[in-house]
Amino acid sequence: MTVSQLRDVDYEKLFDPEGYLQLYYGPGPGVGKKASEITDGNREVRYRLGTTTRFLEQCLLQKGDNLSFLELSAGPYIYNMLFAASQKQIVSIDCTDFCDANIQYITNVIEDHRRSKFDWASYIKVASKGKLNNDSFHMLKKKFGTAQKLDFRALGNC
Repeated sequence: MTVSQLRDVDYEKLFDPEGYLQLYYGPGPGVGKKASEITDGNREVRYRLGTTTRFLEQCLLQKGDNLSFLELSAGPYIYNMLFAASQKQIVSIDCTDFCDANIQYITNVIEDHRRSKFDWASYIKVASKGKLNNDSFHMLKKKFGTAQKLDFRALGNC
């Protein structure tokens, strides 16, 4: 086994989707804070969500009906898929990631978002400024097709 293969295996074993979400998308430092307490101090989250949402809205305006949505390298993050599920013209949603832990996490959260330690319901409500709610989870579950692992070694020298 080469060193790079060993690193891939270690990453697969050690990656924690819940820890990643808390670190990068959680409310920030402070014991006992909840996602509903996202403040302007977490500008990256607000900027990213706003930019992504505007981009998707513009794409949808130009494309018509009966669309499919594919989230590439989703990580454990489901916001984009929740937004897509809330759009009438998107009829199916699939995702990919390089890490088995993320695929399993996404599958579990879509099945029942209350399984996650990350407070998705509060996060979505605050991050989307009320545009998404618990119905968005139901719509995602209804439209979701597959979550598949990407094997970057199989991609070759792209």
